[in-house]
Amino acid sequence: MDHEHIGHPIAGDEPITDPTSYRDHNEVESRDERNDHDGPEHCGTGTEGRAIVDVRDEDGEHLLLVHDEVGVAIMPNETVEPGEDWATVAREAAAGYTGVEIELEAILSVGTVEHTVPEQDDPQMTTARAVFRGSPVGGEVDECKRAADKGSDEWRVEWCSELPDGISAPDGGPKRDLDLVLG
Repeated sequence: MDHEHIGHPIAGDEPITDPTSYRDHNEVESRDERNDHDGPEHCGTGTEGRAIVDVRDEDGEHLLLVHDEVGVAIMPNETVEPGEDWATVAREAAAGYTGVEIELEAILSVGTVEHTVPEQDDPQMTTARAVFRGSPVGGEVDECKRAADKGSDEWRVEWCSELPDGISAPDGGPKRDLDLVLG
């Protein structure tokens, strides 16, 4: 797959209320998944879903959140609450986690996540998931995010063309997201 040309172009200020409506576009990867939870209270409860952002600069490097102690990297992402604009949440996630302001360019992937609880026949709930691509238009990585010990959450921000040495992607959706953008 040509990772340079995937995704359905979107206008930078285009509001998006239902990312799954892009499912039928040829350029958008469509995937559905299932997450099993121990009980009815879990991270997806009461949300529309998750907006994930691939921020890529003109050199083709991606802005990743890296947790050295755990040994994982993820893209900036945020929970989307009912009624929120997915595009706004995606832009705010990138800026909030990194200090970098972005313009959205494309939707790369959409899908749903069925949240299930053992011994129940039907999913407890279904949320949406969307991966966006954006490019920097202002700001720079906050000083407090350049090293894990400078921030309070032990994540650091790094521009990468591939996963840093000794770092992997968490299993499940985050791994598929990174595989999609890093190849």
